[in-house]
Amino acid sequence: MDSIAVISAIELRPGKPPANHTGVVVTHHMRTARLNSLVGKRTDTLRLRRAASRLRRGQLLAHTPSTVSGVAAHPLSDRAMVRLQRFKQRPGPFLLLADSMRTAARWARFLPPALRRTMRQEWPGRTTLIYPGRPGLPSSCYQQGRIAVRVDADAASRYLSHLCGGLLVSSSLNRRGLAIRRPGRRLRMRWHRHISAAIPGRAVAGARPSKLLLLERSGLRRLR
Repeated sequence: MDSIAVISAIELRPGKPPANHTGVVVTHHMRTARLNSLVGKRTDTLRLRRAASRLRRGQLLAHTPSTVSGVAAHPLSDRAMVRLQRFKQRPGPFLLLADSMRTAARWARFLPPALRRTMRQEWPGRTTLIYPGRPGLPSSCYQQGRIAVRVDADAASRYLSHLCGGLLVSSSLNRRGLAIRRPGRRLRMRWHRHISAAIPGRAVAGARPSKLLLLERSGLRRLR
């Protein structure tokens, strides 16, 4: 695998318009304007296009969402999912990062009012919702038929999800029994066989794992 490339921005590709967390459809021109305000430099956008290309080829990417540092994979790449399982030293289940509430809702087997209301209240943000998911995703994304999904507060993570068709598989950036690492050049020597690119991102004050809410018949129950 290639040596780790360090990248520092976000990218948006034209495609099916996702909705924002309020359910309003966001057009490509609206997303482009928002991208320009977030990135600023064309060179940053080009760097992330390279990172997105790596994801589409089945490689793993270290990134920095609004919670703890993570390792991401393309959900439609069998090669990427095998690499993620080997890196994490477990079969799953793994988190899904969605680009919008619309995408997250589309993968729900059913959408009761309590779940829809919580999505609108918590997203974008640091809350992960666990609910019954529709079939069609890698088996390592399910646990007893449920999926764990978050529309992250970090704009770069949402755009990367958009590049992967709306969903990005993600897990904390550590191997079993080891501390979570931050993306950066030091990963080159440590995990170059597993991770091919890294987006350092900004340090998040008080970064911690996301809040977990599980959908049950009686409503949503907090697990963490």
